Order: sequence, then structure tokens, then C-alpha cells
Amino acid sequence: MMQFMLLFSRQGKLRLQKWYVAHPDKLKKKITRELVTTILARKPKMCSFLEWRELKVCELDIIFNFEKAYFILDELLLGGEVQETSKKNVLKAIAAQDLLQEEETPQGFFEDHGLG
Repeated sequence: MMQFMLLFSRQGKLRLQKWYVAHPDKLKKKITRELVTTILARKPKMCSFLEWRELKVCELDIIFNFEKAYFILDELLLGGEVQETSKKNVLKAIAAQDLLQEEETPQGFFEDHGLG
């Protein structure tokens, strides 16, 4: 089971965090600080997987649409357990969510009043 997921930039800025096991905030900050320091000290060409304490850590590069990243993560994992393994099903859910967001996007003043 995954205990947490942290995504941060090469500059060490935390971009996304999801905790599946309850930890005090102080411990979360300590874990985050230790992992950022450990991973950023590694050379770019090194393996993306490493062991840290009793856990395994995977290093990935992303993030522009962080809201979408959280949505995708929630489609794949629930409570730290894998919920969906089908890429096709996840992509369908993402497409449906994108469509829903487009429909909810507020229109401009002129479009709202039938002038655009």
C-alpha cells in the first residue's frame, strides 16, 4: 500500500502531496524535507527508484495542470490502494471530466447576454 505521494520540482518546491496514512504535520514536513534533499542530490541519469527507510520511492517528472493531476491520482488510487489499472478507463474518466469543466466554464459578458 502507498503511504503517500509527493511531487516536487527540481528546485524543491512541493507541487502535489497526497497522504494515505495519517501522520502529524510535523512528521509530514520532516518526511518531505528528507525526500526532497535525498532525491535532488541524485544525478539526473540515476535510476528513478530508490529505497528510503523501509519504503520505496519513485522519482517522476511532471506538472502543469495540478488539478488534473489530483483527479488522475484519485482515479488510479483510493486510500493508497490501486482502484483502476485500465489506462483506457482512466482516460475515459479524464475526458468526461474535461468535457464537464468546459461546460461549466463561465462565458464572457456578451455571450451571457446573447450578444456574442
